[in-house]
Amino acid sequence: MRKQTVLHSYIERRDACRICGRRTRCLACLLILFAVGGCQKYDTAAQATQVVEVTDATFQAEVLNSKMPVIVELWAPWCQPCLDMQPDLERFASEHRSQVKVARIRIDQNPKSATAYRVDSPPCILVFVDGQMAKMRKGRQSIEELEAIVPD
Repeated sequence: MRKQTVLHSYIERRDACRICGRRTRCLACLLILFAVGGCQKYDTAAQATQVVEVTDATFQAEVLNSKMPVIVELWAPWCQPCLDMQPDLERFASEHRSQVKVARIRIDQNPKSATAYRVDSPPCILVFVDGQMAKMRKGRQSIEELEAIVPD
């Protein structure tokens, strides 16, 4: 029988990796796994964001000149509802990438766009179709609310 150190027995882990199912025995093993690149089955390309970061300089090209309808979130890092909405926005963008483009613009760094569309506080969702603003929603939006505003 293998002799375990006090440290190993204290921090022994019995739970499996949620991604690959591998069981990690101790903190030292977990740190080694992290140092060599993490879980072998974790595909960072698949986890890449579908939400386009837009600035005042790229707004025309990314939003107004888009061939697809565009849903734009105007947000700020100090806005808790914006931060709460981010995972839902990412999931929505991933699920609807063939129908609509999803973009975000940080209003504290890009005030021209916020001013042009009279957005005074985040979060605010703007829907653009053929370069024209079609809808505006203020406040945090759930996935269901985002799906309801997708242009047909």
